[in-house]
Amino acid sequence: MDYKKKYLKYKKKYQSFKIFGGAESHIRANVENDIVQLQGNIINYEDNMKYKKINKDKYISGLDYIKSKVFQHEYFKETVVENPEDFEEKEKQKQLLEIIRTQFDNCKNNYWLEFVRQASFVEYLYNSTMRKDKFFIFPQTNDSIDTVFSNDNIAPDYVESKPTIFYDFRNHFLALSFKNLMMLDYDKKDYVNPETAETEILNKLENLKAHFSFLLFRTDRGIHIFIINKPYEYNSLDSVDIMRAFCADPFYTAFSYRCGYCIRTNPKEQYLDDNVAFFGSAFLKNPPVQDGEHLPLITKNVLFREDKAFIEGTLDESILSVLQSFTIHSEFFGEDVQLFYFKKSDIQEDGTVNNKLVFMGCKEDINNNLFFNTLQQYIFIQFFKKIKRNSNPGETDYVYLFEKGVSEQLFNIVNQDNKITHLRNDIDTIFRELDNLYEVIIQ
Repeated sequence: MDYKKKYLKYKKKYQSFKIFGGAESHIRANVENDIVQLQGNIINYEDNMKYKKINKDKYISGLDYIKSKVFQHEYFKETVVENPEDFEEKEKQKQLLEIIRTQFDNCKNNYWLEFVRQASFVEYLYNSTMRKDKFFIFPQTNDSIDTVFSNDNIAPDYVESKPTIFYDFRNHFLALSFKNLMMLDYDKKDYVNPETAETEILNKLENLKAHFSFLLFRTDRGIHIFIINKPYEYNSLDSVDIMRAFCADPFYTAFSYRCGYCIRTNPKEQYLDDNVAFFGSAFLKNPPVQDGEHLPLITKNVLFREDKAFIEGTLDESILSVLQSFTIHSEFFGEDVQLFYFKKSDIQEDGTVNNKLVFMGCKEDINNNLFFNTLQQYIFIQFFKKIKRNSNPGETDYVYLFEKGVSEQLFNIVNQDNKITHLRNDIDTIFRELDNLYEVIIQ
């Protein structure tokens, strides 16, 4: 396609009609005045949030802020860009979105109004209770009595190539937040037939692998899909466009737009037997039954709950034996912990590791840093999943020990066995081990 020729035609058309409200315009004639006003709304809202001193004369709600951002985003999609290269990029983005929507053509929640509703709700939570519920473990920034459990508890800046790690007091879980590792979270319960949901999702991804590289991690309720061929900044509405096209959960899309791509790493309080995530899909490729046929990995030794979520079976554990690993001595747990990983070179041409479907796409398109990030989240899931409530006598309640450690940090109580200090030391050790393995993992 001759993008330069199309750009010049497009530019003339918009100069003649749309910008000046011509007969062919689908944008109101006064849209430029609207944009100026909305830009003021956006600046005022962000200034109020930045300095945490509400200027009543310039105050707008989170709903008005999100509406202004979306309106501005859509307007700039359709206005003249300054050079052919930018125009070409916009056109490719439009085409890509249309290709994704073709696969997810039965999606009923990917319109802007649904995102605006959810994103304004997230803004409300963020400015009311969300910051008071979080304790940031890595990087360490907020152990002061003035910040913990207050609206001054602002998330730290991302450390290059590493996630932010935080604890949620309300739900008692640890999570990672990534800056540009886009994750799509699909739940089986959202499909008419939960048993065939994963097959349905993978069939859609199969038709998109010429445009994306996907890394797969199974959860107790569905599957996590990581896009690893291109970084997508979490706080960009261009990234929101991609997530909406993939029919991602509207609340998770809105939450990611505000807080980064977040991944829970330990069991939920009501499901303590949850293994959180396991690498790969629930399918083996090329089994002995018939060459080329997919065989469900979850066929025996597996318990299903009433909500269709499953508990890991022994077949998954057997696959760990073929993976490489490293061992650290954990100060937090007081014992050695073995952590498993796989390398990019372990992925076969059909996307499998030891016959398990792990990857979809072209290996040459993989962004090495994003692949490495996905391995970081897998390692931390293995490490953190033991931190859960435990009321059984004689067994350790690691959530209690963790929150006790936060209390000691907050109120400056001297304790040589402080669990937060130990956990942070373990995290530093894991990052150090992974950094040393970077070249091996991406080879």
